[in-house]
Amino acid sequence: MNAFRKMSRTVSLVVITAFLGLGLHLPAQAAIVGTDATIHASQNSQAHDLLARQDVRDQLVQMGVNPDDALARINSMSEQEVAALNGKLKELPAGGDIVSTVALIFLVLLFTDIMGWTDIFPFVKGKK
Repeated sequence: MNAFRKMSRTVSLVVITAFLGLGLHLPAQAAIVGTDATIHASQNSQAHDLLARQDVRDQLVQMGVNPDDALARINSMSEQEVAALNGKLKELPAGGDIVSTVALIFLVLLFTDIMGWTDIFPFVKGKK
């Protein structure tokens, strides 16, 4: 019985110490994230995503710009500069110019005429 009391006293002290140790944790420091900080982070990530693309990095190298220097410049931009950069990027054409699109459509129609699938151009003598 004495052994049981000594064992229970030791276990009790360990458990009490553990519970007291759990109570000494540091409280979390939480704050409300403002809209400006969220927008800036989103705009900054758009520029970072653009620089992460290999074709953009290759184009920068062809122009003589080190991609790491461009990334450092984006990181040092203010919120207004990043917003202006993203605004200019959104205004750029996504797929190229209209001349390339018209030429591609013409070539597709010409090919279908040559294969005999369509009869759009009278000057093309396709398969019969």
